[in-house]
Amino acid sequence: LKSVKIKYSIKNDQLNHLQFQHAIELSRGELLSWLNSLLKLNYSKIEQLGTGAAYCQLLDFIYPGKVPLTKVNWKAKFDYEYLNNFKVLQQSFTKLNIMKHIDV
Repeated sequence: LKSVKIKYSIKNDQLNHLQFQHAIELSRGELLSWLNSLLKLNYSKIEQLGTGAAYCQLLDFIYPGKVPLTKVNWKAKFDYEYLNNFKVLQQSFTKLNIMKHIDV
């Protein structure tokens, strides 16, 4: 793996600036392995991220306590359940002033 340098400054408990100085190439397996390790998950396929639950957990890892994880459906199997998880993610983005829109 190539190393990645990340510059950041923390102010008011928020990550204000994140800049990657070097591009990094990861395989799906390496990305999944990193995510499993970071979030203590046990995903075997990248497609399992499609429920939105891991994205909510990752955002909560970056901004502890800012994502209402009790509203996340961890066992989502249907589209309408995934949709709810992405709504939780979008609401968290809005609350944290992260300018990323998710069509939900």
